[in-house]
Amino acid sequence: MKAGRIFLIFISTITLNFCSFEQRKKGDTVVNFLSSILKTYRISSNHYSELVTDSLGHSYVASFAKKSDNRDYIQIIKLDHHGAVLWIKGGEFKGRSTAISLSKRGNILVTGWADSILDFDGFRIEEEDNAKVFVAELDHNGRCLNMMTFKSDGIFNIRSNNKGQIMVSGACNSDNKFGKFELNDKSKKCKYFIGMLDDELNFIWVKSVDYQIVRIKNYQDDFYISGKFNTKMTADTLSLYTSSDMDEDGYVFKMNYKGKVAWAHQFGLKNAPLEYATSKESGGDIAFAKNGDVLVSAVINSEFRIDQNTLNVFRFGKHGKRVEKFELEGGMTTSISTLNVDVNDNIWITGNKALNEIPSIQGNKNNYSFISQYSSDFDKIRDIEISHGKNMIFRSSYYKDSTLRYTGHFQGQLKIDKDSLTNDGEHEMFLYQRKVD
Repeated sequence: MKAGRIFLIFISTITLNFCSFEQRKKGDTVVNFLSSILKTYRISSNHYSELVTDSLGHSYVASFAKKSDNRDYIQIIKLDHHGAVLWIKGGEFKGRSTAISLSKRGNILVTGWADSILDFDGFRIEEEDNAKVFVAELDHNGRCLNMMTFKSDGIFNIRSNNKGQIMVSGACNSDNKFGKFELNDKSKKCKYFIGMLDDELNFIWVKSVDYQIVRIKNYQDDFYISGKFNTKMTADTLSLYTSSDMDEDGYVFKMNYKGKVAWAHQFGLKNAPLEYATSKESGGDIAFAKNGDVLVSAVINSEFRIDQNTLNVFRFGKHGKRVEKFELEGGMTTSISTLNVDVNDNIWITGNKALNEIPSIQGNKNNYSFISQYSSDFDKIRDIEISHGKNMIFRSSYYKDSTLRYTGHFQGQLKIDKDSLTNDGEHEMFLYQRKVD
C-alpha cells in the first residue's frame, strides 16, 4: 500500500509539471477578475478560510459553507486562472476545512475536521470515530493521496517548508492524541497545540502551548508564528509577559522544524487597559521582503479609548532585530486581514474598519473594507476602490508570479476597482485576482 501511494504521488507530480509546461507554452495572460465561488447561509467572523496558488496560476481555497439544514459542510475548491470553479471536494460531508498549503511535491495539504462521516477516495472517518480532525494531501485533480486523523478540538493552520516538514496548530480538549503522541489534560490547561509532521503526514513532535496562534508562515526552511496571549506565554526557552490578566498582547517568533525558537517579540500597550475591559491586541498576517526582513501586521489598542485600535506593521531583520514600526491609521474598530509584499517590495494590506459607535466585524453601513498599497518605506501609493453591502470580510490572500489573489465573503453586492458582483442579499464567497506591475 505504501509503495503504491508513493508511486501515485510520483505520477501526480510528473503530471503537474507537464501541465505547467503546456500552460506556459500556450502563453495565457493573467487577467484581473472578481468571481463568485459559492453561496453560504452565513458568514463566520473567524479566520476559517485560506487560499494558495500553484505553478499554473490555479487557486485552491479551504473553507466551509452553511447549508439550509444549518450545518457546516466542507468546501475544498479549485479555480482556474480566470476564476472558474474546476472542482469542489468534500461538499457532501458535514464539517469544516480550515487551512491549506502547498506541499514540497507541489500537491495540496488541507486541514479541517468532520462532524460525522468523511470519505476522501477511500481515506475515511467513520461516524463512531473519536479522531475526526484531519490533514490530507490531494493532487491537483483533487484525488486524496494520503490522510491522517487525530483527536483535538480543531486545527486552524498548516504550512510546509522547503524540506517538506509541515507545521500545524490548533485547539486542545481534555483528550488529545496525535499519532504516538498524547496531550491528556483533564484540567483543561492545554488550550492550544503546535506540532510538526513529516512529508508522509506522521507527527514528529507536538507541544501544548499557552498562546493562541493566528498565522503560520514559512520563509525557506524556518517558520514564523504570530498571535496573541494573556498573562504569560512560553515559546521554547523564551517567555513573554503581559502587565495584568486583563492585558492581551500580540507576539511573533521564529521557530525551526525541531521546535527551537531563535527570537520572539511582543507588542501591545504596556499598561493595563482603560475602563476595566480586557485589551484585544494581537499579531496578524506575516510577509517577507526581498532581503528576508519579516513584516508582521498587528492590532494595538488606542492609549485613550479601549474601543479604538491602531493598525500597525512591524519590520524585523533576519536575526529578529526590530527595524521599524509603522502605524497606518485607526478607527472605532480596525483589523488587518492580509499582508503581502510584491516583487517591487511594495506592501499590500487588506482589512476592515468600523467607524460607528457599536462596532461589528460583520458590518453595517459604517463598516468598510480596504485594499491599500504602500512603498517599502510605507508611503501610501494608492487605495483600491471597494464598495460593498452590509457584510464583507477578507479571509486570505496569496501572492505569486506578480499576481495578488484574495478570497473572502460578501452579502448583496461587492465592487473592487472595476469588477463587481451582485446577488439578492445572499452570502457568497469570492475570489479577486489582480496583476501587480
